[in-house]
Amino acid sequence: MLDVVREFVRGPEPHRVEAKLRRGFTAFLLTLLADVEKHVGREHEWFELLAAEEANVRTSLMWAADDGDAQTLLQLAGRMWQFWLARGALTEGRRWLETGLGLRPPASDEIRITALWGAGWLAYHQADDTAAEASALELEDLARKRGDARARRNGVTIRGMVAISREDAPGAVTLLSEALRLACGLDQSWISATSLLNLGLGYLSAGETDDARAVIGKALAAYEEIGDERFRARCVGYLGLTSLIEDDPDRARALFAQSLSGFRQLAEPGGTAEGLVGIAADLVVEPVLRHRHRESRSRLNPGGRRRTTEGELCGTRATARPANDQPLPHLRRVPPRRRSLVGGACSWPKPATRRSD
Repeated sequence: MLDVVREFVRGPEPHRVEAKLRRGFTAFLLTLLADVEKHVGREHEWFELLAAEEANVRTSLMWAADDGDAQTLLQLAGRMWQFWLARGALTEGRRWLETGLGLRPPASDEIRITALWGAGWLAYHQADDTAAEASALELEDLARKRGDARARRNGVTIRGMVAISREDAPGAVTLLSEALRLACGLDQSWISATSLLNLGLGYLSAGETDDARAVIGKALAAYEEIGDERFRARCVGYLGLTSLIEDDPDRARALFAQSLSGFRQLAEPGGTAEGLVGIAADLVVEPVLRHRHRESRSRLNPGGRRRTTEGELCGTRATARPANDQPLPHLRRVPPRRRSLVGGACSWPKPATRRSD
């Protein structure tokens, strides 16, 4: 129905739309977006609505840009960036957010905080770590100025995820632990759950699979209680990655399949791609493990008993590793690259080339 209204408002000469009609049209959209924004953790219920209104939002964004209206443009874009992220429209989302952030006079600090959060995440997902970090630092500055703990948590989270992508596991764990501390002070279960998930990814990047499994498991339980199926599927996928790092391809395959099924039911392209990548990684790794098992059996003595090493005779573990028993490539220290939404994450080893939409 709003499509018909949009065409009426635009009329035969869209560039001459009456200001009063434009304001009314945009005000309606802002009210609509403000309402769906309240349902954090239930995005699958309102993404369909946003998809239906995307063309209308785009029209209002163009009007705001033409008018140099940073406040309106960033109000719209700040409430759309999570949708753009889930749908893979990273370039468009960044373009609108960066356009609004560059307009003068600037939008209010409150509106800029949300826009910087979105701009940082979208840049991160496009492997633009420099832009992501710059957005995060500006976000933290504004958050300290306003005493906004949630915004500080968001900025610290982005920097923690950038640290993972730069393979700075200690730095990532430190930053993401701080983000979790800030999140726990907010008394917002979804934000706390997402910070747990992010910290789990920090532990994964450090190869600390026991710690990773523990905090990701807590995040999974929290998402189940909240009823967030998207992030539940995300947690299951990362538990699959944890199993893969631990050389348990059977369990990894089952978890990846479960995650993929969840994302397909939610019709989320990004999550579906993640599930497929996980299954592909499992298919690559399993033959390596099978070969390793055959090599291990070949080292048994004729009676079927394993040859005892000098270290074991002395009551200690042998420290030498045979050449064919090295850690699996790219899996022992996996930087969970790209994809965190609002603080969640999803991805696999860092790509050799930068990706686009």
